[in-house]
Amino acid sequence: MDLLRAVEAAATRMGDVTYVDSEDRPLVVTPATYQSGELEVLRGDLARILCDATRRDARRRRVRLRR
Repeated sequence: MDLLRAVEAAATRMGDVTYVDSEDRPLVVTPATYQSGELEVLRGDLARILCDATRRDARRRRVRLRR
């Protein structure tokens, strides 16, 4: 699976958003693309996808940070 397909599979698929008044009457509807753009992925999902894609080629090294 290539990166784009993995990211598309993890997309949040946010729907339209309807704003309502205090009596739950619809005021305005904004389309999903207005809120999230073309493709929205949660940060943790993106990190997992990138980590999985580079796991075989990456060398791991522990780094201790000084305080």
